[in-house]
Amino acid sequence: MSTYPPAHHQEAHFKNIIQTLKTFPLATLITVENESPVITHLPLRYVANMGYGKLIGHIDNNNPQLQQLKLGAKATVLFNGPDTYISPSIYTTTQLPTWNYIKLHLEVEVSKILNAEELKDAMVELTSFLEGDAQRYILEKE
Repeated sequence: MSTYPPAHHQEAHFKNIIQTLKTFPLATLITVENESPVITHLPLRYVANMGYGKLIGHIDNNNPQLQQLKLGAKATVLFNGPDTYISPSIYTTTQLPTWNYIKLHLEVEVSKILNAEELKDAMVELTSFLEGDAQRYILEKE
């Protein structure tokens, strides 16, 4: 874990981290190629399992970043929660302006769903998660 921001500004409760993942699922996937960052934005769904759990999403086969996402590859995933400017005018003491925010930086290991049926199920589950209780899409039966 990074030493900055200081530990008292870092979330230590796993349930709060998971809630942020579920509330703000649009992730920034970052890998490095030839010392340059490669970035894709995609929704990821958190699924609890042994250990910390896993993030499941989909990246298009035409996305060049896919070539870096070999089985076991390392990547960084960022999630952005709410953020806002804090004006010094709201304090009764001398205070510098600041910015309050929630950001998650996760180091992940890549695995792929290679089975077509598992991929379909993962896409349906991701869509259902993103649609929430008011889902109106229709899943065609084969």
